[in-house]
Amino acid sequence: MALITYFKASLRCPRCEAVGTASIDSHLGDCGKTYQIGDCPGADIHPSEFESTSYVVRQPSSEEPVRVLLAWTCEHCDATTFAEVTFADGCVGDIQAIDLTPDTLGRLHYIAEEVQSMLEEIMDGSMYDEQGVRADWLEILRAALERGRRWVPS
Repeated sequence: MALITYFKASLRCPRCEAVGTASIDSHLGDCGKTYQIGDCPGADIHPSEFESTSYVVRQPSSEEPVRVLLAWTCEHCDATTFAEVTFADGCVGDIQAIDLTPDTLGRLHYIAEEVQSMLEEIMDGSMYDEQGVRADWLEILRAALERGRRWVPS
């Protein structure tokens, strides 16, 4: 059984505007460790894990940092929203609270499976059909974002 990996950062909640410590859980890695900006997971997070635990938006080039969309819950108001975790040279390069927009989608490489229900709310439909993950899920998501649909933290 794989343990949950956490990414920890100080983030501002888009709902209540409070700054607090976010513990962002992920299925990346299997040692149950917590990583902050500057930490280098080494062998704990193998590059192949991004594809096996996430929906692929696009493959990163060898020159760019890897960007993964995850979710976090505010410790003050319990709102759940998006976070972008960036990996550069095998280390956690940045952790930011973000709004999923066409621009942010355009820079992402992977979207964690844990945020499926959030994506489906934006898309106003399922990411899956009878064969599994819909072949057009990304186009539907992009079109919804371009029409102005957003995740509203609850």
